[in-house]
Formats: sequence, C-alpha cells, structure tokens
Amino acid sequence: MKEFTKERTIKMLIEKKEEFQRTLDNSKKKFKEDVNRDYHAMKTHTADMNLASTINNGHRIKTLAKIMVKFDLAMERVNNGTYGICTECEKEIHPDRLLQVPFTEYCITCKKQKELKKTSSYAT
Repeated sequence: MKEFTKERTIKMLIEKKEEFQRTLDNSKKKFKEDVNRDYHAMKTHTADMNLASTINNGHRIKTLAKIMVKFDLAMERVNNGTYGICTECEKEIHPDRLLQVPFTEYCITCKKQKELKKTSSYAT
C-alpha cells in the first residue's frame, strides 16, 4: 500500500462503496417496479411482460450485493495493513488496478489465472 496513505485509501473505499450503494438502491427500486409491472401485465394478459429485464436486474442486484461485501473486506485489509497485497501470491497489487477495482484482493496475474481456471472447469 505504498502508493496510498491509509486515510486516502479509506476515503476512496468509502466514496466508491457509496457510489455502488446508490447503484444497488436504484437497481432494487427498478427491480421492484419491474416485478409490479410484470405482475399486473400477467393479470391483464398483456403480451409484453419484459421478464428478461426483470431477471437481468435481479442478477445485477445480486452482483452489486457481493461487491458491497468485498468493500467491507477491503476495509478490513486496510485496517490490518494488507490492503494492496494479493491474497494469492502476496505480491503488491499495482496501484492502477486498485484505483480501477478498489475492492480487489488479487493482482492482475492471479485474477487472470483464477478466471482461466474457472473457465476451463466449465468446459469439462
């Protein structure tokens, strides 16, 4: 965490988390509206129920909720002095990566390896 002071890092994480929280709140509101619209459409036999939009929004909410937890874990790493250190290889995470994905726990090399393993496990 050489590039970031503890205070600056905490401020950045809080700001980004608040941004994601607003997005999550908006997605939940939209999801509720979509569900109500789809329910009324089914009652009136309206053909255009747009269920795909509702389902996609549900997936988005789930993803955003997971990211919110990752922000909390990142804050724990700041407090225990391990923020910016890859949890896989224990090397320093590049500062540009931390600015782009502040809650990340992996350097780009380890993240790519994890994604590759995940992708190859789907193929078998």
